[in-house]
Amino acid sequence: MPTDVGYVDASAPQRIQLRRTRGWRKPEGAIKVDRTTVWGNPFKVGAVAPAANWPESDPRFSRDGNHTVADAEEAVDLFREMVRRGGWYLCRSYGKPDGQILTVGPMWQPWEPAARLAGHDLACWCPLPEPGEPDHCHAAVLLAIANGGAS
Repeated sequence: MPTDVGYVDASAPQRIQLRRTRGWRKPEGAIKVDRTTVWGNPFKVGAVAPAANWPESDPRFSRDGNHTVADAEEAVDLFREMVRRGGWYLCRSYGKPDGQILTVGPMWQPWEPAARLAGHDLACWCPLPEPGEPDHCHAAVLLAIANGGAS
């Protein structure tokens, strides 16, 4: 993690970018936190975020109760809010062979405690930020929460 002197503490848990490069291996002890895991961010850029997760007063959601996630920063903000609230209502959509979409839900998905991630590097597919830039990845939120920082 960056420090006030401008160097990185190699002993502190880091965010790792997963890769499909031949020969690349996830570092030992790192935990994968992408959408295939319980720690994945359900809010995807360009996808609809169901309003069942949010108070009616939230201005981001339209009258039909849904909101399209605009960018990575908003996806991470929604994730942070979801974690703060302790869980979310999740609708899963599946494509059927006839081209129709079958939606199952909403069902309550309790939040998996981030404390289980403490002390581990976290691996996600999001690109790493440039030095000095904000990290718009939900794994950065998880690192902060799991290791005692503010989200």
